[in-house]
Amino acid sequence: MTPFKPPFAIFTVLAVIFVLVFGIPCSLAGEPAISSPAIILAQADAAEDTDYEDEYGDAEEGLSDPLYYWNYTWYVFNDRVYLWLVEPTAKGYSAVMPEQTRGCVRNFFDNVMMPVRFVNCLLQAKGRAAGAELTAFAVNTTVGIVGFRNAAGDMLRYEPQCEDLGQTFGTWGAEHGIYLVWPFLGPSSLRDTLGIVGDSFITPTNCLPIDWNVGLRTYDVVNDTTFRLGEYEDVKQAAIDPYSSLRDIYVQYRDRQVAE
Repeated sequence: MTPFKPPFAIFTVLAVIFVLVFGIPCSLAGEPAISSPAIILAQADAAEDTDYEDEYGDAEEGLSDPLYYWNYTWYVFNDRVYLWLVEPTAKGYSAVMPEQTRGCVRNFFDNVMMPVRFVNCLLQAKGRAAGAELTAFAVNTTVGIVGFRNAAGDMLRYEPQCEDLGQTFGTWGAEHGIYLVWPFLGPSSLRDTLGIVGDSFITPTNCLPIDWNVGLRTYDVVNDTTFRLGEYEDVKQAAIDPYSSLRDIYVQYRDRQVAE
């Protein structure tokens, strides 16, 4: 009996949604926060903390934007894709899927991405954090039923580290380089782009066939977006120049992650 295979068209649609939000391989990096414009802008409150701004100063200082016209073009493109495709999909999904179930899905994908966080903790000489990642993975995979329940959070007050290779390069002293906005990928920098590529080699889902990989990662992004609905629009409305605000927030947010 021939095994069932979903129609190719379904995977094509999923691939489009996935690439448009999560990026070329941020599928590569484990944290969608770096690649989705909406998720990055959702960090505005943290990035604009007064003490933080006093410490790091103007986000644009030291970060050149020589490819402004390229970057602005793809900023507009990504903005339309999010507002016209991704957000409506997430709204429909959240309307039919209970929040508790969506939370379990988010826990599962956080657990799956442990290798990326673990390796980068080691590369940054954060031995205690690396040990916490391994312990939490063992607890969540067993007691937490393959990670659907954050048992480590309940038992050990553990929360996943937010570590990736771009941050690792930053702790090693690498600067952002030029600011970049990639089509489908969103805001980045030369340093973080190289980090995304490097993290792709230790991302577990990249071992799967492309159709399953794309489908799972798309589901992860849509599910995660349901917890951030409306935040992107709120920040855009409050910004005089949304493009510059996105750039500033992205840089401040990444600087804060490197500093922590």
